[in-house]
Amino acid sequence: MLAGLGHAGGQGSSAYSQSVLWAPSAVADVASRELPMAMGRPEIGALIEGFAASARIAVDAGLDGVELDAGPLSVLRQFHSGLTNLRDDEFGQDRLLLTRDVITAVRRAVGPDHIVGLRLSCDELAPWAGVTPEHAADQVEALADSSTC
Repeated sequence: MLAGLGHAGGQGSSAYSQSVLWAPSAVADVASRELPMAMGRPEIGALIEGFAASARIAVDAGLDGVELDAGPLSVLRQFHSGLTNLRDDEFGQDRLLLTRDVITAVRRAVGPDHIVGLRLSCDELAPWAGVTPEHAADQVEALADSSTC
């Protein structure tokens, strides 16, 4: 049994928390039109640590591991996509960097005897800038070596 770990990023809602949403870039969500803040280094560090801490809690509770969500509604997918990642730093130059950092931190947190899986979004239906099946195949290849999911 695996725990699914994710963060909605800019596709969440601030209605309940009354806190600004975090996203790779300040790009309004197409459905809600809510405008998130572009994550800085403190938020990126907190996100990575949050994934690692949650994974540790899951395995300490007796689960076999975790599945990291980089699917359609995930902040990790938002970092992968040219639609939502307009950054000019290393997280924009290498759109998989955050996911690799999360995988590495989670693997370190759960150890080698637990499962670390990854759910990817493989088609954003926006070939002009979004993730396409071809991009997804390249992402799988690039991430497969990331600290042995």
